[in-house]
Amino acid sequence: MKSIALICVLLLQLLLLQTNVLHGSTIAVKSPNEQHLPVFVMHGFDGKLYHYTPLEQALKEHGFDRTYILDIDWGIHSIFASMETMLGHLSQTIDQYKARYNVTEYNLVCHSQGAVLCRTYLQSHPQHTAQAFVSLAGPHMGQFGLTGRVEHYLPLLRNITRQDVYEILYTHKVQSSFSVSNYWRDPFHYAQYQADVKFLPHFNNETVQANSAASQFRTNFVKLKRAVFLGSTADEIIEPPTSSLFEFWSTTSSVYEMVPMEKQEIYTSDLFGLKTMLKDGRAQVIQVPNVKHMEWTGDKTIVVLHVIPYLI
Repeated sequence: MKSIALICVLLLQLLLLQTNVLHGSTIAVKSPNEQHLPVFVMHGFDGKLYHYTPLEQALKEHGFDRTYILDIDWGIHSIFASMETMLGHLSQTIDQYKARYNVTEYNLVCHSQGAVLCRTYLQSHPQHTAQAFVSLAGPHMGQFGLTGRVEHYLPLLRNITRQDVYEILYTHKVQSSFSVSNYWRDPFHYAQYQADVKFLPHFNNETVQANSAASQFRTNFVKLKRAVFLGSTADEIIEPPTSSLFEFWSTTSSVYEMVPMEKQEIYTSDLFGLKTMLKDGRAQVIQVPNVKHMEWTGDKTIVVLHVIPYLI
């Protein structure tokens, strides 16, 4: 049985080589016999419990018996609320789960909008005890593209181009009540984004006021032992898909011009600790081919190949 387990581990490592590790060195994984930390899972925009059941099952089948899907802001409650409100709920829920299940240290696996919430939680909570953070298709550099699900819940956007959506999403009323507006990053109206968007510019240190918090954000985030950011250019929901990998269109050009992570200020100025962790081998930014948005949590094979190896 030991030889079979060893062969399985070797095959898994070979398959992992098919991914495109854009930034960061290889992170050592635990052997199958080591005890794992609990896993807290945070869902994304319009998340339903059944979207995350395959992820939960895969984790438990591979030794992560203490996997808990955070019961917070499901469905419509993840849409018609501000990210700041949900960040408060996330903090409270993590504390409650830690007390309920006698958890001290833990892994965080967070999907889509939830990945942004988890990152900002880690940045803003100096007492967090997370050890590993795995981000699945999180729009960390923002969203600039409408999807059918967004238009379904805000139908007045259906006949508006994305270049004009900022006129609605950047209003105070929408900012206080529609989650996507809090990370809608229009590269052609960047100054207005900095001034009017109430969540992402702060945590990405894109405002003068936010820059004063950069040092504390960095100190809090680098407490992690491991951070892995996963994304795919096949993602049909995040726009641009490489926002998950800290790439985004230029905010100083009048045309669409993709700026790689290495030239983004969030990296060059190490505004929350990503550069620090990449350089000391505790972080990776990985592009995985041909993964659709909901496959990160709905396809158990993807979970086994591209999530489990990075947990502690």
